[in-house]
Amino acid sequence: MRTGVWFETSVLTIAVFLVLALWSLTTPLYSTVDETRHANSVVRLMEGGGWPAPKTAPILEATELGAREAGRPVTGAKVPGAPEAEGTPAPAPDGPVPADERSSLAGVEGPPSGVVPHLDWMTQHPPGYYAALALPLKAVGADDWRWDHLLLAMRLMSCLFTALAVPFVAGAARVFTRSRAAGLAGGGLILLVPQWFNTSSLVTNDSLLTLLGAALLYAGVRATVRPETLVSSSALGALALGGGLLTKGLMLTAIPVLAVFLLVAGWRAGRTWRQRFWIPLGAGILAFVIGGWWWVRNILVFGTLQPSNFGSGRDPVADPAYSMSSYLDLGIRRLMQTFWGSVRESLTFPQWILLTATVLAALVVVAAFVLSKQRLVLLLTFLYPAFVTGLTFHHSWEIYWNHGRIQGIQGRYLFGGIIALALCVATVWAASLRRRAVGRVAGTVLALAVVVVPVAAWLFSARRLWDGDLGAMVDAGPAGTAVYVLVAAGAVAALVVTAATIVSRFVVETRPADPEPEPLAPTEPAPA
Repeated sequence: MRTGVWFETSVLTIAVFLVLALWSLTTPLYSTVDETRHANSVVRLMEGGGWPAPKTAPILEATELGAREAGRPVTGAKVPGAPEAEGTPAPAPDGPVPADERSSLAGVEGPPSGVVPHLDWMTQHPPGYYAALALPLKAVGADDWRWDHLLLAMRLMSCLFTALAVPFVAGAARVFTRSRAAGLAGGGLILLVPQWFNTSSLVTNDSLLTLLGAALLYAGVRATVRPETLVSSSALGALALGGGLLTKGLMLTAIPVLAVFLLVAGWRAGRTWRQRFWIPLGAGILAFVIGGWWWVRNILVFGTLQPSNFGSGRDPVADPAYSMSSYLDLGIRRLMQTFWGSVRESLTFPQWILLTATVLAALVVVAAFVLSKQRLVLLLTFLYPAFVTGLTFHHSWEIYWNHGRIQGIQGRYLFGGIIALALCVATVWAASLRRRAVGRVAGTVLALAVVVVPVAAWLFSARRLWDGDLGAMVDAGPAGTAVYVLVAAGAVAALVVTAATIVSRFVVETRPADPEPEPLAPTEPAPA
């Protein structure tokens, strides 16, 4: 990769990371049930507690303590079969405990005594993400830190995982269109999806899954567009698939996706029939050795692929409120909201913004299929988000059938497949480069959007989360005022540099080619 490409990609990646870091500082500590459980499973590994069977792991004392001092005591299901303990947890304060009064976790280990243990259902997932956080944090002694500093460190590691998806997204767009400007447009799409920052800045295994999903689709696109890279691309795809299978069950849907990519790439590379099948098979074996074995283990040990917290399988009689039309309406709305920007009622973006973003995305997808000469590759990239959507809707429908409520539909599950939409954006922007004026306008619009959208989304969310009192946000946060100012200034500066880089690249690619120099006329020999 040329130096200029590295610079452009690095600028974009740094901007995404700093915006994610700003969201990490902004979102109230332990403000979602899932984050509490995700963090708890990291702490358990740091304490040497291993990976208990699903539905048996308790919330630990360190997590109970931190959540209580954050003003958000642990609630929810109790560990099945746990005896009723005497006493109750300390009452929750009116708000977060002041930063200088927060507890250190030194010597705080195991489940809390005198408290009925709450359930940590994250052990239904493989331990890959949690180990990726626990091992380095344990190595630097983070188990003795103040609980809010440990939680911030976990959040920042999630930010890093998610930001590292950017080179794969931009790289796939660049390889697909053979344009560095279009690559920046595809990668810049991430900055236009506020939910990317809203959820990926927290402690969640979806952050690592997003990175590995992007790496897998990049490998598939690279292998099919550049068949000479088939072997190295298949190796990268196998590593990403194996790591993803050790992270979350959604990556099971990527197994056929990678196989089809490699089969098509082998055909395009002119490989023999034997080679066309051995390369995907070899990739599958490598992925199984890394992480696929976990799912075979589940079947052997628990008799099911994934022992879900909510269970699976329909009851013989549907919920009295069951309605297929209502389910589809609610499910599609939920997917649209949680892809663009909503994780709780106070953070739901206005409906007209969500609808406009969805319609524009649909138009871009249609335009890309009309304009692209690589429609087969484009179609293959949509297989992963399509399979994920189908799987989540099916499981959510089972829950709705049983209980009459929508659960399990989250737009963030599609972030690992965001390359599909990024390729469409890149294709449309690459087409704009054919006309100098149109290309420069497109580049300018994109440059403005990658600054305005992230800043406006953060301001909207920060005001909603803290009722307009940003001072309270800093007081309740895990860092001092100076850190907030530095991160915010760094994020804005990085966005501005990204915008300037985009404009510069679009100017270069719309500049007319220098004319060929006139051949020199032969000189007449001098008279004798």
